[in-house]
Amino acid sequence: MLTIPAATLARMKSVILTTMRDACLLGIVAETTSGTYVTEAVTWATAETACGFTPATQALTAEAGAAQANFSEGILRLPLTASITGLDRIRLTKRYGRAVSPVQEFRIDGAPQAGIGCHILKLVAVTPGGRG
Repeated sequence: MLTIPAATLARMKSVILTTMRDACLLGIVAETTSGTYVTEAVTWATAETACGFTPATQALTAEAGAAQANFSEGILRLPLTASITGLDRIRLTKRYGRAVSPVQEFRIDGAPQAGIGCHILKLVAVTPGGRG
């Protein structure tokens, strides 16, 4: 088995964190059951989290000087310090420091994977506030 020296591992983690140039909000999902009905409520974080988003497909247009983005799915990298589950939601708020308009909301497809220095999430777009 290949062993990575601690100093090399620390450098790798540092590179991963410094390449997260996007921003997102984490939404924690809570489900409640009343009889046969299940309702879902999302509590959104108040502070943005640094992240790295790689779209699978995208369509970009410029309107009134602001970039508009529409992403259907992608891969997101989050710091390992972020607390996230496969039930939670993500709102992509900035790409490369620029505000995303409209803000894109995603559900996590499958369980988050822990990489060397980050969580890796597969995302699928949903209608904001929808169950998707």
